[in-house]
Amino acid sequence: QALFLESGLLRTKHRNAVLLLVSRFEHQVAIVADHGVRDRVGATELDSVVAAVTMQLARGQLKDGLVDGLARLEQVLLAQGFRPRADAANGISDTVIQRQGPS
Repeated sequence: QALFLESGLLRTKHRNAVLLLVSRFEHQVAIVADHGVRDRVGATELDSVVAAVTMQLARGQLKDGLVDGLARLEQVLLAQGFRPRADAANGISDTVIQRQGPS
């Protein structure tokens, strides 16, 4: 959650930011979602995305896991009524955030 805050993900107008965290070393995946998403998307749906990415990460398929995970996450959000808005500016960056663990 600290990375969520550090990255400014609470700045979205509708509080609908989602952070997909991947630890390559530990083969762990987590989704941190702001309350605008958590209020509408159940943990089961998000857990299914985490499970799919984790499985591919364990096989060494990081790129495929991320692409598949983001596609699944998009499907989950669309199924719950989240839609891209043509008139809305993106309030946060879509860039990948990479952090090195302690040496």
